[in-house]
Amino acid sequence: MNCNYTILPNPLCLKAYFHIEFTNFLRVTVDDFVEFRWNGNVDLNVTSKQMSIINRYYSPPSNMTLQFHSGPSPNSITSEMQQWHFKLTSIVTPIFVRKTLDQTTPKYVQWLADMGENDALTVCILNGTLELLFTGDENTNLSEFLLYDSNDVNNFVGSLNSFLRASNPWLPARIQSTSKCFTLYVPLKSYAKSYTALFRIVEYSNLNCRGANNVFQVPYTYTYPPEYDVSVQSTTLGSCEMIILSSTGYFSNDLPHIWIKNISADSHSMYLFKSGINDKKLMNLNGSEASQWQSFGIYTSALIIVLPPSATITLHLSYYFLPREQINILKNGTQKGIMVSPSYCGFLKSFGNSSLYSSDNVISQISLNLDVKNIYGTLFPLLEYGIGQRLTINQSTNISSTGFNLYFNDNGKSKDNGFLIKYTIKPMVYDFDPTKTKPSEAAKRTAMGFIILIIITVIFLV
Repeated sequence: MNCNYTILPNPLCLKAYFHIEFTNFLRVTVDDFVEFRWNGNVDLNVTSKQMSIINRYYSPPSNMTLQFHSGPSPNSITSEMQQWHFKLTSIVTPIFVRKTLDQTTPKYVQWLADMGENDALTVCILNGTLELLFTGDENTNLSEFLLYDSNDVNNFVGSLNSFLRASNPWLPARIQSTSKCFTLYVPLKSYAKSYTALFRIVEYSNLNCRGANNVFQVPYTYTYPPEYDVSVQSTTLGSCEMIILSSTGYFSNDLPHIWIKNISADSHSMYLFKSGINDKKLMNLNGSEASQWQSFGIYTSALIIVLPPSATITLHLSYYFLPREQINILKNGTQKGIMVSPSYCGFLKSFGNSSLYSSDNVISQISLNLDVKNIYGTLFPLLEYGIGQRLTINQSTNISSTGFNLYFNDNGKSKDNGFLIKYTIKPMVYDFDPTKTKPSEAAKRTAMGFIILIIITVIFLV
């Protein structure tokens, strides 16, 4: 038996978005189902095998129908609930942010912790294939992030949880659009999950890269293994982009960051590092110096590394259970890295006075050279070193110490203040030559003369 229903919207609220809550107690022993159609398309088909409460959200409708199919009952008496409920309510219009990608701007990065209740992000393209990649694994809970394959809240394809997988922890989840648009909607308050989403045009995003995978995610809370290598190789035809996405897990107070333990690269190649949020240049890496770039972190939700033609690069990514970046200082040799404010990379959320970078415990003295590449605004980072010594960094400088902390407070004006500093750390070497401190014969005779004089004086006084 089929029962058909037509749902008519309130004529006073024709432009209202709405929420459907379906409570499912359909009979297990009977082939019952409820089918909901939106604009003639089947959007929801509920059977007894699905969860008891199902929530859906929709843009303003033009045609909604509901069909309940009930099969014959094998028994006249049953203990099953034999019921279902369908509740439709209007909701506040989502707060939309709309982006259009093209050949000039082929990608867009979204830090998921920045999306709040009733926020909706719509990303569309005109030509090519739209792809969404986001960080996480099978243990990640992103059920509050609902994905629609359209330019509005319709054509629901699942929550982000639906696309997470267990294999290859260094690869983010991915899905491609059939409509050239994705809408990511957060209907209820999010718990500020600290993961990254990347929207991109496939045809413009992995040009001249060998292999399909040029986007990776960093290890994060509960990731196993907690560190691993990721590599990209470019073809002879041109440059290739490697993209690293940040993911700090459930610790939403942590700033998005990417921690690089060490780098292997071709000695004859030059590599460009830049922020994936605002495309700002961070550094040029000379492949011949790659071994010196160890244990450094970058505050960004996405890092882009541009490889020249016929080049290879391998990053050893690592997760540290620390709220801020710690630089593990090498015992020997030269060590290089950068210290950069989140605002410089395009992350504009204020975070107050915080130690952004700190060194681990160092037994011996080190030489720390700070090469200020860019600094803007009226607020400057503060370097704390030695025993209570503090130095405002507004120009390049060099200090010696056994350790340091770099603090920065943007006073709620992250857009107007930021910095990029390249540093070089070297162990202090003391040139101790015993021959240079050995007393001369004349000095010995003079010292002996003074000792004899003192003895004679003491005897005379006695």
